[in-house]
Amino acid sequence: MSEEQTQRLIAQLANDLTPVRRVPRLRSVASGVLAVSAGVFAYAVSRSGVRADWWQLATSDASYAAVLVGLAVCGIGATLAALAGALPGREAVFQRSGIAAGLGLAAAVAVGALSLGAQADFGGSLSDDWMCLRAALQLSPLPIAAVLLASSRGWVARPGLTAIAALAGAAGAGALSIHLACGLVGARHFLLGHISAPLLLALVASLPAALLLRRLAR
Repeated sequence: MSEEQTQRLIAQLANDLTPVRRVPRLRSVASGVLAVSAGVFAYAVSRSGVRADWWQLATSDASYAAVLVGLAVCGIGATLAALAGALPGREAVFQRSGIAAGLGLAAAVAVGALSLGAQADFGGSLSDDWMCLRAALQLSPLPIAAVLLASSRGWVARPGLTAIAALAGAAGAGALSIHLACGLVGARHFLLGHISAPLLLALVASLPAALLLRRLAR
């Protein structure tokens, strides 16, 4: 094959190629998504306020402090994991952030469970637990949409784990605002009404979210 024929063949092959869109940087995507979550968090706090004694509880009540830290770590860590899961070369960030989020939730559940036996007051009724859980879940759709939209712009190697991380991160941020505003105290209420939000949402909605993410991803 002559050089002219080779150049003609290369030109023909290049014409058939689909234009490549640059994958966004993790820092840029994370900043945008976390800004959305922070906006939802600020809205929830401004609407409900923050209980006046939250710092005293955080330094004296182990179950309250564990849930506070666990939800914060889950909100940030799981969101970063979901975004890193859609970007090539970010497997280490995906793993570390996901593990941190899981450990944060697990520690909060463990401390809360251990505190149940030491508390006579479980923190309100089951209807109170449901009210806080529902409020936390109602704050989740917008952050979830932001994470899934950002993730769909990359190439999602593990849509199931990415969807779980997106759901847990969004619900964790919403539950954190509820935890700061809630006037009840009690390990059972913290477990059922607050920390259960990211666990429940990830369990119930991970399959449809993964299917949607796989469909949207390009």
